[in-house]
Amino acid sequence: MRRPQPPATLARLAVSSLCGIALLISVAGLAHAERDPGYPSAAQVAGAMAAVTDVAQQVEALDAELSASRDTMARLEDTAAVAAMASNGARIVLEQRTRASTTARMTAAAAQGRSEEASFALSSYAAGVFQQGSGNLAPLEVFFGGNGPQDVLDRAESLETVGGERARILDEAEATKLLAQSLQRAAAEAQVRQDTAAAAAEAAAQKAWSDSQHAASEANRLTATEQDLVRQLADLRKTSAAMESLRQAGLVAAEQARREEAARQAGLAAAAEAAQRAADAAAAEQAATAAAERSARSAREVAAAGEAVKAADALRAADAVKAADAVKAADAVKAADALRAADAVKAADALRAADAVKAADAVKAADAVKAADAAKAADALRAADAVKAADAVKAADAVKAADALRAAARQTSPQTAQLPPTPRSAAATPILGAPSAPTVPSPPPATAPVPPPSGTRLNTANADMWDRIAVCESGGDWHINTGNGYYGGLQFDSRTWLGAGGGDFASRADLASREQQITVANRVYAQRGLAPWACGYAGL
Repeated sequence: MRRPQPPATLARLAVSSLCGIALLISVAGLAHAERDPGYPSAAQVAGAMAAVTDVAQQVEALDAELSASRDTMARLEDTAAVAAMASNGARIVLEQRTRASTTARMTAAAAQGRSEEASFALSSYAAGVFQQGSGNLAPLEVFFGGNGPQDVLDRAESLETVGGERARILDEAEATKLLAQSLQRAAAEAQVRQDTAAAAAEAAAQKAWSDSQHAASEANRLTATEQDLVRQLADLRKTSAAMESLRQAGLVAAEQARREEAARQAGLAAAAEAAQRAADAAAAEQAATAAAERSARSAREVAAAGEAVKAADALRAADAVKAADAVKAADAVKAADALRAADAVKAADALRAADAVKAADAVKAADAVKAADAAKAADALRAADAVKAADAVKAADAVKAADALRAAARQTSPQTAQLPPTPRSAAATPILGAPSAPTVPSPPPATAPVPPPSGTRLNTANADMWDRIAVCESGGDWHINTGNGYYGGLQFDSRTWLGAGGGDFASRADLASREQQITVANRVYAQRGLAPWACGYAGL
C-alpha cells in the first residue's frame, strides 16, 4: 500500500502540473504561431504565469484546510473514545467496590453474630452463678466460713478454675466485640468508596455522552465542508470530482488507520491505567481487611495473654504455698535432726565422760596395784636383808665359837695347836648391814629360737608404755570392737593398721594378739611417735 503524500508535496505536484499545462499551451501557441505568424505577447506570458501561481496557492490553501478539518475530526473522536473508556473503567471500579462492600457487610454481620453469641454466653454464665448462689451472698462463705484458712487453701484450686473460666468468657466476649466493631468500620469505609465510585461512574458516563454528541455534530459539519473543498480542488486541478473524492477517501482512510492505531495504543494505556487503579483499589480493600483481621487477632492475643498471666499468677501462688509448706516441713526435719544430733552429742559426751572416768579409775587401780606391789617388794627386800643379816651374825658367832674351840684345843692338846686357822673370805663373812647381792638363777640351756615368718616378727619393746596407753584408749581390752571404726587395745583404724603391716597378723587390730598389736604400734611409733594416739600422754 502506498503511503499518503503530505499536503506540501501535493501542492508542489499541483504547481508542477499547472506549469506543464502552461508549457503545453505555450508550445501549442508556438505551433499555432508557426501556422499563425502572430506571437504571444509578454503580457500574455506573464498573465499565464500569474494564473498558474494563483492556482497553486489556492490548491495549497485547500489542502491545508482539509488537513485541519481531518485533525479536528480526529481530536473529537479521540475525546469521545477517552470518555467512553473512562466511563467503562469507572463502571468496572464501581462493580469491584460494590462486591467489596457486600463482602465487608457480610463479614461484619457474621462478627456481630459471634459477638452477640459471646455476650449471651457471658449473660448465661452470670445467671447460672447467681442461681447457684440462690440470689444471695452465700458464696462469700468460701472466704469467711468453713474450716478456716486451711479450708480456703484447700478450695483455692477450684476457685482458680472457676475464675479462669469466667475470665475466658469475658475475654472472648470482648475480643468478638472488638472484631465486630472493626469489621463494621471496614464495611462503612467500603460503602463510602462504593458511593464515590458510583458518582465517578455517573460523571464519566455523562461526559462520554456529551463528548459523543459534540463529536457527531462536528463530524456532520466537517463532512459538508470537506465535500465542498473536494469539489473546489477538482475544479482547480482540472480533474473529475469522483477522482478527487477517491483521492480524498484514500487520504482519509490512511489518516483513519493512523488515528485508530493511536486510539488503540491510548486504549491499551487507559486499560492498563484502569487495571492499575482496580489493583490499587483491591490492594486497599485487602489492606483494610488485613488491618481488621490484625486488630481482631491483636485483641485475641491480648485476651490470651491476660488469661496466661492470670494462670501464671495462680500457678505462682500455688507454688508459693507449696514452697512454704516444703520450707515448714524442712524446718521441722532440721529441728528434729538438730534435736537428735544434740541428743547424740550429749550421749557421746556422757559416754566419753564415763569412759574417761573408767579410764581414770583403771589408772588409779593400776597405780594402787603398782604401789602395793612396790610395797610388797620393799617388804620382801627388807625381810631378805634381815635374814641375810641374821645369817651373817650367826656365821660370825659360829666362827667365833670355832675359834674359841680351837683355842681351847690348843691349850689342851699341843697337836691341835698346830692346826691352821679357818680362812675368812668376804663371801663367808659379809659386812653387817650391807645389802646382799640378789640370787641370780642359772639360765636354762640355750636353745635356738624358731624365727617367725617374714614380716610377722614380734617386737614387744615398750610393752609397759603400750599397756598404759591401752588402759586409757580402751580400758585395757585388747580385743574391743565398739563399731566406731577403731579396733583393739590401742584403737587402730583400718587404714593405719593395714598401712603399718598389721595385715600380716589379722585383717583388724581387735582380731590380733596383744603382742602383735604392740609390734604394729612400735612400727607406727618409729615413724610418727605418739602423735596418732589421743592418750599418748599416758605412756610418758
